[in-house]
Amino acid sequence: MSEEVKQVLVIFDPPMPVANAFPSKEALERAQLEKYRLDYLLQHGQPPFEDVRRGKDPPDFFVDVGGRHVGLDCAALALQVRRRAEAMFETISGYVAQHASDRRLGHLAGCDIPVWFNFGRSTPPTASEKADLAEIVRELEAVTVDRERIAAFSREISEKGFPQRFPEGMPIVNRGWFGFQVTPRTEWQPRSALGAELGFNLVLHYPVRVADVREEVQRLVEGHDNEKTEHLLLIAGGPNRKGVCFPGEAFSALAIRDAPPSSLSARNIRRVTLHIWTSGEIVELPVCPAEGAA
Repeated sequence: MSEEVKQVLVIFDPPMPVANAFPSKEALERAQLEKYRLDYLLQHGQPPFEDVRRGKDPPDFFVDVGGRHVGLDCAALALQVRRRAEAMFETISGYVAQHASDRRLGHLAGCDIPVWFNFGRSTPPTASEKADLAEIVRELEAVTVDRERIAAFSREISEKGFPQRFPEGMPIVNRGWFGFQVTPRTEWQPRSALGAELGFNLVLHYPVRVADVREEVQRLVEGHDNEKTEHLLLIAGGPNRKGVCFPGEAFSALAIRDAPPSSLSARNIRRVTLHIWTSGEIVELPVCPAEGAA
């Protein structure tokens, strides 16, 4: 197996509302800062800093560390290409809800349906690509879901492991440019308001490479490296301005936690902290002064 294959994170990542919408970028940044401060306090018995003052962007904040004012920036560790793919996939989910009746999709009730494009290597079609969207709806309507057979196959897997080939009749559709798999759940729960409306969850399958996450960390460091900022706080799996989070972002951050980059290069930033929103984990990442650093 190649190194690139081994370093792929397969993520099924439906967006989840976790907070009310934030009225401004500044309000979201303050929430990120305070969540970090609380998790640090719970783990260490003391806060990481005291007095907080709003900066002039940069930095986002000045915090008091041992009587010294330190410039601190907050940034979401989120792969933008993946977030764009999720936004495009919302269009598909909405199209499905608008153009397929309950009668035609009733056989999908209580199921999770991961959908991929070009075997996970492409983003979803846009709203203007009506023919592609219509084909997805037709395939969802036409797929056969034999729940008894699926349950029997699941029991066989638990007893004997995965077979070399899936048996015929499993609800797996692959049309090359897109595909999906239907998985009935005994205790199904909607993962979004749209999932509750449809009665099943459509989930984007979009693999992420560990190398992409590492490159994004360095890009964020470079993008926030200025004379006013000494500490960069990276938030993984936290909410966006809409109060929606992508849990897979927290999962992808585990790759950085478990195998951090040997060093991040920065001219001014002296400290880079990874904060995983959902678990509260806090990881200090190594920083190496860049050539010509102050």
